[in-house]
Amino acid sequence: MHCKLFIRSCLFLFLFIGGFTQVHAQRKNVSVSQFDPRFTVSVQRYWSSLGGSEEYYFYVQNNTGDEYSMVINVTLDLACVGTKTFTLGVNKVVWLKPNGQFKPDGDWSHIYTSGADNFKNCRLADGNSFTLLKGISYNVTNLTNVTQQKAAEEKKKADEKAAAEKKAAEEKKKREEKLAADKKAAEEKKLAEEKKLAEEKKQKEAQAKTEQQKKEAAANTQTGNTATAEKESTNTGSTSSATSKAEQEYNAREEAKRQEEARLKAEQEARDQRQAEYDTWKQNANEQRRQAEATAAASSVSILFIIGTWIYNDKMGRVNPDFVYNKPANKDKLNLNLSVEWGYSMSYAPLIFASDKTTMINGNYVSTKSLENKQIYTLNLDVNMKIGAEHDYYGGYVFLSPKAGFSPVFDGYQLSLLNYGARVFAGAKSAKLYGEYTGGSRVFSKSDNDPEESGKGKIDMRYEKLEYGVRFTTKPNADYKRSHISLGMIMERLKPGGVGAYADPTTGSLVSVGNSPWIKGYAFQWKKDHTFNFYINYYPEYIVAGDVSYNSGSPSSSFRSTPTGNFFELGFLRSIDFW
Repeated sequence: MHCKLFIRSCLFLFLFIGGFTQVHAQRKNVSVSQFDPRFTVSVQRYWSSLGGSEEYYFYVQNNTGDEYSMVINVTLDLACVGTKTFTLGVNKVVWLKPNGQFKPDGDWSHIYTSGADNFKNCRLADGNSFTLLKGISYNVTNLTNVTQQKAAEEKKKADEKAAAEKKAAEEKKKREEKLAADKKAAEEKKLAEEKKLAEEKKQKEAQAKTEQQKKEAAANTQTGNTATAEKESTNTGSTSSATSKAEQEYNAREEAKRQEEARLKAEQEARDQRQAEYDTWKQNANEQRRQAEATAAASSVSILFIIGTWIYNDKMGRVNPDFVYNKPANKDKLNLNLSVEWGYSMSYAPLIFASDKTTMINGNYVSTKSLENKQIYTLNLDVNMKIGAEHDYYGGYVFLSPKAGFSPVFDGYQLSLLNYGARVFAGAKSAKLYGEYTGGSRVFSKSDNDPEESGKGKIDMRYEKLEYGVRFTTKPNADYKRSHISLGMIMERLKPGGVGAYADPTTGSLVSVGNSPWIKGYAFQWKKDHTFNFYINYYPEYIVAGDVSYNSGSPSSSFRSTPTGNFFELGFLRSIDFW
């Protein structure tokens, strides 16, 4: 018994590291026609006597210095199996770099079996071995010279950019000419108004002087003596001096007023200039941010696709009959179980974000600090390792489930390596009650790509989770691929420590000590033996938590009014099971 378990464990480790290797030296070449002298198509086949199967390997050599893409549809005429058609490439396209080669590692596996003990009469003899191949044909469509296509696209982009720059320059010139014309018109209008005011002032002073002279002439008599004349002369001089002094004071006040208006205008123009320059910088920075995020998202998709083709390959779901559940030899005994699941998951979680934002309003810099309620989204590599035992009516297992991921635009990450727990279940064959405990820690970190924002958010808190519900099993008497569908309720709480804090879900105030209130959630899981594990965990009102330093500011009004957030986890993991 121990020897058998040891052999199974060794086999499991061998599968997990890389799978069974192929003996390339035993491959045989298959003769195929060539469709174009620029390319060389070659095919190899390999017969496995262990399972009575044959695998086919396809190569396409690019004999040119250009890059090409094409679609190659293959038809195999096979003994025992019949006709099989497929398209080469994991994404149904063959990509060829200059003088490069398309190889089987960029293709799906093409394995066809006649069975080790079946169809003996229909397999074809091939020396000391066998083959299924009766004939092979292929056709090529959508042959594209990518190098020429890229050159044409680059030329088109360059032409469009030149046209756009020319148009922008013309529009800028028009705006500048319009601004100059408007400024000139405003200056001319101002000069005309000042000239008009000066003429009106001059007319009023002349009119006042005329009236004064009339009054003085009426007051004088024709028989005035010399004293009277001298007195009148003195009075006239005094009036003229008083009028000159009032005029000077008025002119001084008007000049001071004009200088103050000019100073305020110059300051406003300087602020407007600073604001315009800042707005231009902000617009360019946001455009660069959008381009960087687009590039980062494309890189993320490429990385995930490359890893995904290895995780979710065509071997997913294959199983050795020796490792299925409930074999006849131990039907009534407890089956020991070892399971490994790995694949992609995504997380959407709230956290406390310490915002530190600097912007410009009316030409003046304005800085604000506050605590915000923000969400972080990460794509994760999820691993779930289980060991336990199972019977038709009860069972259980313990598990360790580390998880690590990053935001598609690289503004945050998750690194939650310590997640552990246990699940037990009991009931009838088709339906059982289950309970699960999970503990560990979650680490999320988020920055912000906004050019005006230099804040950061991070949560590093321990948690514990209780989950309970019902589990349904389809085809419980089958020993191959059963499906287990679980529906459950979740109760979870946070355990802050250090500088960690969480927001009270009713008041929004921060709490740095003690466990949080229990958080309600919902769980769904669909586990298919030897194939996959699909799960969803959803918390509609999850408590917002994070690290808060002394200079992070106070919670914003929006934070206090909405102190909770959505927490959502979804995963689709490949599963390998051994009983």
